[in-house]
Amino acid sequence: MRVKIVTAIYQVGWKDITFFCENVRIVAGINPNIGFVVYTNNKDRLKKYFASIENIKVVTREVEDFHCYDSVKQSFNLLNDYQKSVRFGNLKYLCLMHEKANFVSENESLYVYWMDAHLLSHILLPEMYMGRGFDLTKLAVQKMKIFKIPHAGNLHGVDMSKFGTELYDGKYMIGGFWGGACQIVGEFLNDYGPKAEMMLQNNCFGTDENVFTLISNDFDRSLIKEYNFEQWYHQDTRLWKHDISSPMDPNLVSFSDVFAKNFLEEFRYWEKEHV
Repeated sequence: MRVKIVTAIYQVGWKDITFFCENVRIVAGINPNIGFVVYTNNKDRLKKYFASIENIKVVTREVEDFHCYDSVKQSFNLLNDYQKSVRFGNLKYLCLMHEKANFVSENESLYVYWMDAHLLSHILLPEMYMGRGFDLTKLAVQKMKIFKIPHAGNLHGVDMSKFGTELYDGKYMIGGFWGGACQIVGEFLNDYGPKAEMMLQNNCFGTDENVFTLISNDFDRSLIKEYNFEQWYHQDTRLWKHDISSPMDPNLVSFSDVFAKNFLEEFRYWEKEHV
C-alpha cells in the first residue's frame, strides 16, 4: 500500500494492552487503503483483535531483541531521580520509545508514519472526531510531518538548553505521530544515532522526544511541515490516572484541533462553535 502506519503494542507494566488493541482495530478498520504494521511481544493475544482486519500485519519482537536494547541498557544509569520517578524508569518502556526509529526504518513504503497506539482515543481526540478516516491527500506528500508544542524548562528531565538555541528553540517534537515520504523520513532517522550519542556525551539520556527535537532543528527545513499546538487536552478528555495535566484552556490550541483539521476526512473545524 502507498501509505503505511507503524505502531507497537507492548505490555510494559503500566496499562493493559486491550486499550491499545481496540484503538488500532478501529482505526485500521475504517482506513482499508492504509497498511498497518503492529510490533508486539504478544502476537497470539493481538490475533483475536485483528483477525478480521486484512490491512494489519503483526510482527513479533521481544524487547531484548530491539536494536536499541543494549545501548539503552548501558545508558540507564544516566537517568536522574525525576526520570526514575515516572515511566522512563522502566527499562522496557524506555527501550520501546527509542526503538520507534528502527521500527519505521525497516518498513518501506511510499509514505510511512509512526503513530502511538493510543493516539486515536478520547484522551487526545474529542468524541465528535472519532470514527473518521484519514485524509490520504494529507498523508501522501513529499514532506516530513511533525508536531511541536512549546515547553519551558527541562524536557523529560533533560536540560535542553545545554545544546544551544540552534538545536532547541523552546519547542519539542512529539514522538506520538510523525512521518511522510519514505525517503525523507529515512534521511531524518539517519541522524537518530548521532543525536542520541550527543546526549550521552553531555551526560544525559532522555526519551525519543529529546532526540527527535534535536534532529528536527538540525534538519533541512524545506523538507519539514511543522504543526504547532499549545495543549494536549480538550473539553471531554478522559484522563488516565497516570497523566499529569493542567485544566483545558479554551484560549489555547489543542492537539486534537490541529490533528483533526489537517489529517481527518470530512472535518468541519469547530463546527459546533463556528456555525
